[in-house]
Amino acid sequence: MQESDLDQPIETLELSVATYNMLRNGGAQTINDLVRLTPIQLINNFQLRRKHLRNLVGALAELGLSLGMTVDSNGNLVHTIDQHDIESLIREKEATPADYVDWYRHSHGYAFPPQAQVEKLFGVLSRVLNERFAHDRQHVTEFEAKHSEAKSYEAWKDLCVLEGDVKDDEELLELAGEMHVIGLYSVIERERIRVLSSTFQIAQPERLCDLEYLSSEFPWVGSLFGGDAIREIMFINSCLRSTGRVSKELSRCHPSWIESERITGLGEAYKRLAPYVGAYWVDFVRKCKEEGTQTNHSDTPSGESAQ
Repeated sequence: MQESDLDQPIETLELSVATYNMLRNGGAQTINDLVRLTPIQLINNFQLRRKHLRNLVGALAELGLSLGMTVDSNGNLVHTIDQHDIESLIREKEATPADYVDWYRHSHGYAFPPQAQVEKLFGVLSRVLNERFAHDRQHVTEFEAKHSEAKSYEAWKDLCVLEGDVKDDEELLELAGEMHVIGLYSVIERERIRVLSSTFQIAQPERLCDLEYLSSEFPWVGSLFGGDAIREIMFINSCLRSTGRVSKELSRCHPSWIESERITGLGEAYKRLAPYVGAYWVDFVRKCKEEGTQTNHSDTPSGESAQ
């Protein structure tokens, strides 16, 4: 396919009316718009179901195209997503939470949309801070090279200022890492409260932030896929908001956490835990629907169901 062919409108594809309408409503205009999207983006942002994805993937395949493509340095379209990954996500059998873990690890998208927002914010913030850090570090290197001989008192003061800027950058990057984890747990907690409150009649919704109360009211929450990762994120969040040191509870979550030591290595911890957030959310929503349906049925008076 020629590059100019990618500018053709999506109407040229053999799509069902439902698939076409969803794509148009989501803002897709051309084939070029479609091939750059991932399946998860289409599920989350365009509300496509798997049957619509199968329709779209099949239509693109007839043209030798697929989802998640990009342009290389030579201007050629290349596949960035393993086709097996796409097929595993859109197969007839509904994806399991574990499938979302693997999908996230391959950096194909998010099963939990608010997590994408947190990632986007952190991406912008870390990029700016890393550029600033590199700029200030370069200033120090250049200054030291220029004053490689014995430094005057004034030169020494100037170097102290430049090194102080670098130290500030390092602390800001560390703070950004803390905000990354705190922000992620904040959206998990907020969305969990929203879904529970809209699905069940809760006497004390303000207590849903209390893990003990949550576990007593909804015992099944503790057995959800990825629940251990969510608890670890919660403990990290709690430690960061209090002492900044590893608590006894957090030290039991993973060998990398040593009780009473200062919390460090948040970047690696986030990479390890983040894939489970979307998987947890998929399982959480599924279980809410199941339990909500059972609750509604049990609340129905015995005489009504027979009518």
